[in-house]
Amino acid sequence: MNSNQRRTVTHYDPFFVAPPSPPPLSETAATQHGVTGASREAIGREMAIMRDLNGGFAKPPVPLPQLRAPQLAHDHAQRVAALDEKICERGVAIDRTKLLSLGKMRFAQLLAAERETRSERVIGTRCDLTSFASVLFALSQAGVLTHMAVPAPSMSEQLAGVDAQLEAARKIESFADLWKLSNSEPRAVRAIYAFRDIFESLVFGQSLFTWIESDDHVYNNLFARGSSAEKVRLFEAWLSALKGAHYRVNILNSLQAIVFWLAGENSVPPEPHDLARDCFAVRLPSQQQITFAAALFEGWLLAHKDWALWQHVGRVTRTLPDKALLERGRLKLRKRFRSIDVFHEQLAAQFYKRTGDHSEFEPVRHRTFFATMLARLRSCVSQIAALATEENSPANRAPVVARFRDQLLCVGKPKPQLSERIAAALSGTFPRSAFKIEIE
Repeated sequence: MNSNQRRTVTHYDPFFVAPPSPPPLSETAATQHGVTGASREAIGREMAIMRDLNGGFAKPPVPLPQLRAPQLAHDHAQRVAALDEKICERGVAIDRTKLLSLGKMRFAQLLAAERETRSERVIGTRCDLTSFASVLFALSQAGVLTHMAVPAPSMSEQLAGVDAQLEAARKIESFADLWKLSNSEPRAVRAIYAFRDIFESLVFGQSLFTWIESDDHVYNNLFARGSSAEKVRLFEAWLSALKGAHYRVNILNSLQAIVFWLAGENSVPPEPHDLARDCFAVRLPSQQQITFAAALFEGWLLAHKDWALWQHVGRVTRTLPDKALLERGRLKLRKRFRSIDVFHEQLAAQFYKRTGDHSEFEPVRHRTFFATMLARLRSCVSQIAALATEENSPANRAPVVARFRDQLLCVGKPKPQLSERIAAALSGTFPRSAFKIEIE
Protein backbone atom coordinates (compact mmCIF):
# COMPACT_ATOMS: atom_id res chain seq x y z
CA MET A 1 0.00 0.00 0.00
CA ASN A 2 1.59 3.36 -1.06
CA SER A 3 1.04 6.75 0.47
CA ASN A 4 -1.77 7.56 -1.97
CA GLN A 5 -3.65 4.39 -1.07
CA ARG A 6 -3.14 4.69 2.69
CA ARG A 7 -6.38 5.09 4.66
CA THR A 8 -6.67 7.89 7.19
CA VAL A 9 -8.19 6.59 10.42
CA THR A 10 -10.07 9.32 12.25
CA HIS A 11 -12.36 7.07 14.36
CA TYR A 12 -12.26 3.66 16.07
CA ASP A 13 -11.80 0.95 13.43
CA PRO A 14 -11.54 -2.63 14.79
CA PHE A 15 -9.54 -3.75 11.71
CA PHE A 16 -6.69 -1.23 12.22
CA VAL A 17 -6.80 -0.10 15.86
CA ALA A 18 -6.55 -2.46 18.83
CA PRO A 19 -9.54 -2.27 21.19
CA PRO A 20 -8.96 -0.54 24.49
CA SER A 21 -7.67 -2.79 27.29
CA PRO A 22 -10.06 -3.60 30.16
CA PRO A 23 -9.58 -1.74 33.44
CA PRO A 24 -7.39 -3.48 36.03
CA LEU A 25 -9.13 -5.86 38.41
CA SER A 26 -9.47 -5.07 42.06
CA GLU A 27 -7.83 -7.34 44.65
CA THR A 28 -11.12 -9.08 45.53
CA ALA A 29 -12.10 -9.60 41.92
CA ALA A 30 -8.65 -10.95 41.09
CA THR A 31 -8.87 -13.45 43.93
CA GLN A 32 -12.34 -14.55 42.84
CA HIS A 33 -11.11 -14.88 39.23
CA GLY A 34 -8.26 -17.11 40.34
CA VAL A 35 -10.53 -19.33 42.42
CA THR A 36 -12.91 -19.74 39.48
CA GLY A 37 -10.06 -20.74 37.19
CA ALA A 38 -8.72 -23.25 39.71
CA SER A 39 -12.19 -24.75 40.12
CA ARG A 40 -12.53 -25.18 36.39
CA GLU A 41 -9.18 -26.93 36.22
CA ALA A 42 -10.15 -29.25 39.07
CA ILE A 43 -13.48 -30.10 37.44
CA GLY A 44 -11.70 -30.77 34.15
CA ARG A 45 -9.25 -33.14 35.85
CA GLU A 46 -12.09 -35.05 37.56
CA MET A 47 -14.00 -35.38 34.29
CA ALA A 48 -10.88 -36.66 32.54
CA ILE A 49 -10.35 -39.25 35.31
CA MET A 50 -13.99 -40.43 35.10
CA ARG A 51 -13.78 -40.55 31.31
CA ASP A 52 -10.70 -42.76 31.50
CA LEU A 53 -12.31 -45.03 34.09
CA ASN A 54 -15.50 -45.43 32.05
CA GLY A 55 -13.68 -45.97 28.78
CA GLY A 56 -14.58 -42.57 27.39
CA PHE A 57 -17.89 -40.76 27.10
CA ALA A 58 -17.95 -40.76 23.30
CA LYS A 59 -17.48 -44.47 22.71
CA PRO A 60 -17.21 -45.61 19.12
CA PRO A 61 -20.12 -47.85 18.01
CA VAL A 62 -19.52 -51.54 18.60
CA PRO A 63 -19.06 -53.26 15.22
CA LEU A 64 -21.54 -55.98 14.34
CA PRO A 65 -20.27 -59.57 14.28
CA GLN A 66 -19.05 -61.00 10.99
CA LEU A 67 -20.65 -64.37 10.23
CA ARG A 68 -20.24 -66.79 7.36
CA ALA A 69 -21.31 -65.37 4.02
CA PRO A 70 -22.65 -67.29 1.00
CA GLN A 71 -20.45 -67.58 -2.07
CA LEU A 72 -22.31 -65.48 -4.63
CA ALA A 73 -21.36 -64.49 -8.16
CA HIS A 74 -20.24 -60.92 -8.74
CA ASP A 75 -23.38 -60.17 -10.75
CA HIS A 76 -25.80 -61.97 -8.43
CA ALA A 77 -27.74 -58.84 -7.43
CA GLN A 78 -28.23 -57.77 -11.06
CA ARG A 79 -29.44 -61.24 -12.08
CA VAL A 80 -31.94 -61.41 -9.21
CA ALA A 81 -33.28 -57.91 -9.95
CA ALA A 82 -33.74 -58.84 -13.61
CA LEU A 83 -35.51 -62.09 -12.67
CA ASP A 84 -37.90 -60.37 -10.25
CA GLU A 85 -38.76 -57.84 -12.93
CA LYS A 86 -39.51 -60.65 -15.39
CA ILE A 87 -41.68 -62.43 -12.80
CA CYS A 88 -43.76 -59.28 -12.33
CA GLU A 89 -44.14 -58.98 -16.11
CA ARG A 90 -45.15 -62.64 -16.59
CA GLY A 91 -47.99 -62.62 -14.08
CA VAL A 92 -49.97 -65.56 -12.70
CA ALA A 93 -52.76 -67.00 -14.84
CA ILE A 94 -55.98 -67.36 -12.81
CA ASP A 95 -59.36 -68.66 -13.91
CA ARG A 96 -61.85 -65.97 -12.91
CA THR A 97 -64.81 -68.38 -12.91
CA LYS A 98 -63.06 -70.93 -10.69
CA LEU A 99 -61.91 -68.23 -8.29
CA LEU A 100 -65.44 -66.82 -7.97
CA SER A 101 -66.95 -70.27 -7.42
CA LEU A 102 -64.37 -71.08 -4.79
CA GLY A 103 -65.01 -67.75 -3.09
CA LYS A 104 -68.76 -68.42 -2.85
CA MET A 105 -68.08 -71.79 -1.26
CA ARG A 106 -65.68 -70.23 1.26
CA PHE A 107 -68.25 -67.54 2.07
CA ALA A 108 -70.79 -70.22 2.97
CA GLN A 109 -68.17 -71.78 5.23
CA LEU A 110 -67.59 -68.36 6.81
CA LEU A 111 -71.29 -67.99 7.66
CA ALA A 112 -71.31 -71.45 9.23
CA ALA A 113 -68.20 -70.63 11.27
CA GLU A 114 -69.78 -67.37 12.41
CA ARG A 115 -72.90 -69.16 13.67
CA GLU A 116 -70.72 -71.67 15.49
CA THR A 117 -68.67 -68.92 17.12
CA ARG A 118 -71.66 -66.84 18.21
CA SER A 119 -73.18 -69.89 19.90
CA GLU A 120 -70.50 -69.58 22.57
CA ARG A 121 -71.78 -67.72 25.62
CA VAL A 122 -68.67 -65.49 25.90
CA ILE A 123 -69.13 -64.15 22.35
CA GLY A 124 -72.82 -63.53 21.80
CA THR A 125 -74.49 -61.81 18.86
CA ARG A 126 -73.26 -58.22 19.26
CA CYS A 127 -69.52 -58.92 18.95
CA ASP A 128 -67.75 -57.93 15.73
CA LEU A 129 -65.68 -61.02 14.97
CA THR A 130 -63.57 -59.14 12.42
CA SER A 131 -62.36 -56.64 15.07
CA PHE A 132 -59.83 -57.72 17.67
CA ALA A 133 -60.85 -54.91 20.02
CA SER A 134 -64.48 -56.07 19.93
CA VAL A 135 -63.54 -59.72 20.55
CA LEU A 136 -61.22 -58.81 23.40
CA PHE A 137 -63.93 -56.63 25.00
CA ALA A 138 -66.43 -59.49 24.81
CA LEU A 139 -63.96 -61.86 26.47
CA SER A 140 -63.14 -59.32 29.18
CA GLN A 141 -66.85 -58.78 29.91
CA ALA A 142 -67.18 -62.53 30.47
CA GLY A 143 -64.25 -62.48 32.93
CA VAL A 144 -61.98 -64.61 30.75
CA LEU A 145 -59.00 -62.26 31.08
CA THR A 146 -58.86 -62.82 34.85
CA HIS A 147 -57.74 -66.42 34.32
CA MET A 148 -54.42 -65.91 32.55
CA ALA A 149 -52.19 -68.92 31.99
CA VAL A 150 -49.10 -66.88 32.84
CA PRO A 151 -48.97 -65.77 36.47
CA ALA A 152 -48.09 -62.22 37.47
CA PRO A 153 -44.39 -61.82 38.36
CA SER A 154 -43.62 -62.29 42.03
CA MET A 155 -41.31 -60.07 44.04
CA SER A 156 -38.43 -62.53 43.72
CA GLU A 157 -38.91 -62.68 39.94
CA GLN A 158 -38.92 -58.90 39.76
CA LEU A 159 -35.66 -58.76 41.72
CA ALA A 160 -34.19 -61.44 39.43
CA GLY A 161 -35.07 -59.33 36.38
CA VAL A 162 -37.43 -61.81 34.69
CA ASP A 163 -40.54 -59.69 35.21
CA ALA A 164 -40.18 -58.19 31.70
CA GLN A 165 -40.37 -61.67 30.12
CA LEU A 166 -43.45 -62.54 32.14
CA GLU A 167 -45.19 -59.29 31.26
CA ALA A 168 -44.47 -59.90 27.56
CA ALA A 169 -45.88 -63.43 27.87
CA ARG A 170 -49.04 -62.10 29.55
CA LYS A 171 -49.81 -59.56 26.82
CA ILE A 172 -52.68 -60.21 24.40
CA GLU A 173 -52.19 -57.74 21.56
CA SER A 174 -53.77 -59.43 18.53
CA PHE A 175 -55.67 -62.50 17.34
CA ALA A 176 -52.33 -64.32 17.31
CA ASP A 177 -52.29 -64.17 21.15
CA LEU A 178 -55.79 -65.49 21.87
CA TRP A 179 -54.41 -68.99 22.46
CA LYS A 180 -53.23 -67.73 25.85
CA LEU A 181 -56.89 -67.90 26.97
CA SER A 182 -57.29 -71.57 26.06
CA ASN A 183 -57.16 -72.64 29.71
CA SER A 184 -60.51 -70.98 30.49
CA GLU A 185 -62.41 -70.95 27.17
CA PRO A 186 -60.80 -73.47 24.79
CA ARG A 187 -63.91 -73.97 22.62
CA ALA A 188 -64.47 -70.24 22.14
CA VAL A 189 -60.83 -69.69 21.20
CA ARG A 190 -60.91 -72.53 18.66
CA ALA A 191 -64.12 -71.16 17.15
CA ILE A 192 -62.67 -67.66 16.85
CA TYR A 193 -59.56 -69.01 15.12
CA ALA A 194 -61.68 -71.09 12.72
CA PHE A 195 -63.70 -68.00 11.76
CA ARG A 196 -60.59 -65.84 11.51
CA ASP A 197 -58.76 -68.24 9.18
CA ILE A 198 -61.64 -68.35 6.70
CA PHE A 199 -62.18 -64.60 6.93
CA GLU A 200 -58.52 -63.77 6.19
CA SER A 201 -58.51 -66.22 3.30
CA LEU A 202 -61.64 -64.61 1.84
CA VAL A 203 -60.19 -61.11 2.15
CA PHE A 204 -57.10 -62.25 0.25
CA GLY A 205 -59.22 -64.02 -2.36
CA GLN A 206 -61.30 -60.90 -2.90
CA SER A 207 -58.13 -58.86 -3.45
CA LEU A 208 -56.87 -61.51 -5.84
CA PHE A 209 -60.13 -61.32 -7.81
CA THR A 210 -59.85 -57.54 -8.18
CA TRP A 211 -56.25 -57.85 -9.41
CA ILE A 212 -57.16 -60.02 -12.42
CA GLU A 213 -56.52 -58.16 -15.67
CA SER A 214 -58.33 -58.56 -18.99
CA ASP A 215 -55.87 -61.28 -20.08
CA ASP A 216 -56.74 -63.38 -16.97
CA HIS A 217 -53.35 -62.69 -15.36
CA VAL A 218 -52.46 -61.09 -12.05
CA TYR A 219 -49.45 -58.76 -12.08
CA ASN A 220 -48.38 -57.91 -8.55
CA ASN A 221 -45.17 -57.48 -6.57
CA LEU A 222 -46.53 -60.09 -4.17
CA PHE A 223 -45.25 -62.78 -6.53
CA ALA A 224 -41.65 -61.54 -6.49
CA ARG A 225 -38.96 -60.53 -4.02
CA GLY A 226 -39.56 -63.47 -1.65
CA SER A 227 -42.81 -62.69 0.15
CA SER A 228 -43.31 -63.88 3.73
CA ALA A 229 -44.74 -67.22 4.81
CA GLU A 230 -48.04 -65.64 5.89
CA LYS A 231 -48.77 -64.40 2.36
CA VAL A 232 -47.80 -67.77 0.95
CA ARG A 233 -50.26 -69.48 3.31
CA LEU A 234 -53.09 -67.22 2.14
CA PHE A 235 -52.22 -67.72 -1.52
CA GLU A 236 -52.01 -71.53 -1.22
CA ALA A 237 -55.71 -71.68 -0.36
CA TRP A 238 -56.54 -70.47 -3.90
CA LEU A 239 -54.11 -72.55 -5.96
CA SER A 240 -56.95 -74.64 -7.39
CA ALA A 241 -58.10 -71.55 -9.31
CA LEU A 242 -54.89 -71.37 -11.36
CA LYS A 243 -55.23 -71.68 -15.12
CA GLY A 244 -53.04 -74.26 -16.85
CA ALA A 245 -50.44 -76.70 -15.54
CA HIS A 246 -48.31 -75.56 -12.61
CA TYR A 247 -45.85 -77.10 -10.19
CA ARG A 248 -44.24 -75.91 -6.99
CA VAL A 249 -40.66 -76.04 -5.78
CA ASN A 250 -40.66 -76.25 -1.98
CA ILE A 251 -37.59 -75.61 0.18
CA LEU A 252 -38.60 -77.71 3.17
CA ASN A 253 -35.83 -76.92 5.67
CA SER A 254 -34.59 -73.44 4.78
CA LEU A 255 -34.25 -72.18 8.37
CA GLN A 256 -32.77 -75.41 9.71
CA ALA A 257 -30.18 -75.73 6.94
CA ILE A 258 -29.08 -72.10 7.28
CA VAL A 259 -28.56 -72.26 11.05
CA PHE A 260 -26.75 -75.59 10.72
CA TRP A 261 -24.52 -74.03 8.05
CA LEU A 262 -23.79 -70.94 10.17
CA ALA A 263 -22.87 -73.05 13.18
CA GLY A 264 -20.73 -75.48 11.21
CA GLU A 265 -22.95 -78.42 12.15
CA ASN A 266 -22.16 -81.23 9.71
CA SER A 267 -25.16 -83.43 10.45
CA VAL A 268 -28.40 -83.31 8.47
CA PRO A 269 -31.32 -81.44 10.11
CA PRO A 270 -33.74 -84.00 11.58
CA GLU A 271 -37.25 -84.56 10.31
CA PRO A 272 -40.20 -83.32 12.42
CA HIS A 273 -41.46 -86.90 12.75
CA ASP A 274 -38.16 -88.03 14.30
CA LEU A 275 -38.10 -85.00 16.61
CA ALA A 276 -41.61 -85.83 17.86
CA ARG A 277 -40.68 -89.46 18.53
CA ASP A 278 -37.68 -88.34 20.57
CA CYS A 279 -39.58 -85.59 22.38
CA PHE A 280 -42.63 -87.66 23.39
CA ALA A 281 -40.94 -91.10 23.47
CA VAL A 282 -43.53 -92.70 21.16
CA ARG A 283 -43.20 -94.75 17.99
CA LEU A 284 -46.08 -93.15 16.05
CA PRO A 285 -46.53 -89.53 17.12
CA SER A 286 -49.74 -87.72 16.29
CA GLN A 287 -49.92 -84.74 13.97
CA GLN A 288 -50.31 -82.43 16.97
CA GLN A 289 -47.14 -83.86 18.53
CA ILE A 290 -45.24 -83.45 15.24
CA THR A 291 -46.33 -79.82 14.99
CA PHE A 292 -45.27 -79.22 18.60
CA ALA A 293 -41.84 -80.79 18.08
CA ALA A 294 -41.26 -78.84 14.85
CA ALA A 295 -42.20 -75.56 16.57
CA LEU A 296 -39.90 -76.35 19.49
CA PHE A 297 -37.00 -77.08 17.14
CA GLU A 298 -37.62 -73.90 15.15
CA GLY A 299 -37.83 -71.78 18.31
CA TRP A 300 -34.58 -73.24 19.60
CA LEU A 301 -32.86 -72.54 16.28
CA LEU A 302 -34.04 -68.92 16.59
CA ALA A 303 -32.30 -68.70 20.01
CA HIS A 304 -35.55 -68.47 21.99
CA LYS A 305 -35.59 -69.67 25.56
CA ASP A 306 -37.82 -69.60 28.66
CA TRP A 307 -40.99 -67.58 28.09
CA ALA A 308 -39.90 -66.42 24.64
CA LEU A 309 -39.77 -70.08 23.53
CA TRP A 310 -43.12 -70.67 25.21
CA GLN A 311 -44.66 -67.83 23.20
CA HIS A 312 -43.15 -69.03 19.91
CA VAL A 313 -44.45 -72.60 20.30
CA GLY A 314 -47.83 -71.36 21.52
CA ARG A 315 -48.33 -69.13 18.49
CA VAL A 316 -47.50 -71.95 16.08
CA THR A 317 -49.63 -74.61 17.78
CA ARG A 318 -52.33 -72.26 19.15
CA THR A 319 -52.29 -74.22 22.40
CA LEU A 320 -50.80 -73.67 25.85
CA PRO A 321 -47.42 -75.45 25.80
CA ASP A 322 -46.15 -77.37 28.77
CA LYS A 323 -43.22 -75.26 29.92
CA ALA A 324 -41.51 -78.22 31.61
CA LEU A 325 -41.78 -80.26 28.40
CA LEU A 326 -40.32 -77.34 26.46
CA GLU A 327 -37.35 -77.13 28.79
CA ARG A 328 -36.67 -80.85 28.60
CA GLY A 329 -36.87 -80.76 24.82
CA ARG A 330 -34.55 -77.74 24.67
CA LEU A 331 -31.96 -79.48 26.85
CA LYS A 332 -32.06 -82.54 24.57
CA LEU A 333 -31.47 -80.35 21.53
CA ARG A 334 -28.55 -78.60 23.24
CA LYS A 335 -26.87 -81.93 23.95
CA ARG A 336 -27.59 -83.36 20.52
CA PHE A 337 -26.43 -80.31 18.53
CA ARG A 338 -23.74 -78.82 20.71
CA SER A 339 -22.18 -76.76 17.92
CA ILE A 340 -25.41 -74.80 17.40
CA ASP A 341 -25.65 -74.07 21.10
CA VAL A 342 -22.05 -72.82 21.09
CA PHE A 343 -22.81 -70.67 18.06
CA HIS A 344 -25.70 -68.96 19.85
CA GLU A 345 -23.58 -68.39 22.97
CA GLN A 346 -20.72 -66.88 20.99
CA LEU A 347 -23.08 -64.66 19.00
CA ALA A 348 -24.83 -63.40 22.14
CA ALA A 349 -21.46 -62.60 23.72
CA GLN A 350 -20.94 -59.95 21.03
CA PHE A 351 -23.90 -57.90 22.26
CA TYR A 352 -22.75 -56.78 25.70
CA LYS A 353 -22.26 -53.08 26.34
CA ARG A 354 -20.12 -51.49 29.01
CA THR A 355 -22.20 -49.81 31.74
CA GLY A 356 -20.14 -48.36 34.58
CA ASP A 357 -18.09 -51.15 36.15
CA HIS A 358 -20.00 -54.00 34.49
CA SER A 359 -21.45 -55.12 31.14
CA GLU A 360 -25.11 -55.54 30.22
CA PHE A 361 -26.64 -57.73 27.52
CA GLU A 362 -28.57 -55.93 24.73
CA PRO A 363 -31.39 -58.36 23.86
CA VAL A 364 -33.17 -56.07 21.40
CA ARG A 365 -30.01 -55.36 19.42
CA HIS A 366 -29.09 -59.04 19.41
CA ARG A 367 -32.56 -60.15 18.29
CA THR A 368 -32.71 -57.49 15.54
CA PHE A 369 -29.32 -58.48 14.15
CA PHE A 370 -30.07 -62.21 14.20
CA ALA A 371 -33.53 -61.83 12.60
CA THR A 372 -32.21 -59.49 9.90
CA MET A 373 -29.33 -61.79 9.08
CA LEU A 374 -31.59 -64.86 8.85
CA ALA A 375 -34.08 -63.02 6.63
CA ARG A 376 -31.27 -61.98 4.28
CA LEU A 377 -29.91 -65.52 4.04
CA ARG A 378 -33.34 -67.08 3.50
CA SER A 379 -34.00 -64.58 0.74
CA CYS A 380 -30.69 -65.59 -0.81
CA VAL A 381 -31.78 -69.25 -0.75
CA SER A 382 -34.97 -68.34 -2.61
CA GLN A 383 -32.98 -66.36 -5.15
CA ILE A 384 -30.54 -69.19 -5.87
CA ALA A 385 -33.38 -71.69 -6.21
CA ALA A 386 -35.23 -69.43 -8.66
CA LEU A 387 -32.14 -68.81 -10.77
CA ALA A 388 -31.35 -72.54 -10.87
CA THR A 389 -34.93 -73.32 -11.93
CA GLU A 390 -34.72 -70.79 -14.75
CA GLU A 391 -31.37 -72.13 -15.94
CA ASN A 392 -32.59 -75.76 -15.92
CA SER A 393 -35.88 -75.13 -17.71
CA PRO A 394 -36.61 -76.23 -21.30
CA ALA A 395 -35.53 -73.90 -24.07
CA ASN A 396 -37.68 -70.86 -24.80
CA ARG A 397 -39.71 -71.32 -21.62
CA ALA A 398 -39.75 -69.05 -18.53
CA PRO A 399 -41.18 -71.25 -15.77
CA VAL A 400 -41.01 -69.16 -12.58
CA VAL A 401 -44.10 -66.96 -12.15
CA ALA A 402 -43.93 -66.48 -8.37
CA ARG A 403 -41.00 -66.44 -5.97
CA PHE A 404 -41.78 -66.69 -2.28
CA ARG A 405 -39.40 -67.12 0.63
CA ASP A 406 -39.49 -70.93 0.78
CA GLN A 407 -41.45 -71.74 -2.37
CA LEU A 408 -41.50 -71.19 -6.14
CA LEU A 409 -44.55 -71.38 -8.40
CA CYS A 410 -43.76 -72.49 -11.96
CA VAL A 411 -45.78 -73.14 -15.11
CA GLY A 412 -45.63 -76.28 -17.21
CA LYS A 413 -43.97 -79.48 -16.08
CA PRO A 414 -40.70 -79.81 -14.16
CA LYS A 415 -37.57 -80.97 -15.89
CA PRO A 416 -36.19 -84.34 -14.73
CA GLN A 417 -33.80 -84.14 -11.75
CA LEU A 418 -34.70 -80.51 -11.13
CA SER A 419 -34.63 -80.90 -7.35
CA GLU A 420 -31.10 -82.38 -7.47
CA ARG A 421 -29.86 -79.49 -9.60
CA ILE A 422 -31.37 -76.89 -7.29
CA ALA A 423 -29.81 -78.63 -4.29
CA ALA A 424 -26.44 -78.64 -6.09
CA ALA A 425 -26.72 -74.89 -6.76
CA LEU A 426 -27.50 -74.26 -3.10
CA SER A 427 -24.57 -76.44 -2.02
CA GLY A 428 -22.27 -74.37 -4.20
CA THR A 429 -23.51 -71.16 -2.58
CA PHE A 430 -23.65 -72.56 0.96
CA PRO A 431 -20.79 -75.10 1.11
CA ARG A 432 -21.49 -78.25 3.12
CA SER A 433 -25.15 -77.36 3.62
CA ALA A 434 -28.09 -79.80 3.57
CA PHE A 435 -31.12 -78.24 1.91
CA LYS A 436 -34.10 -80.44 1.14
CA ILE A 437 -35.99 -79.68 -2.09
CA GLU A 438 -39.41 -81.05 -3.01
CA ILE A 439 -41.21 -80.77 -6.36
CA GLU A 440 -45.02 -81.09 -6.36
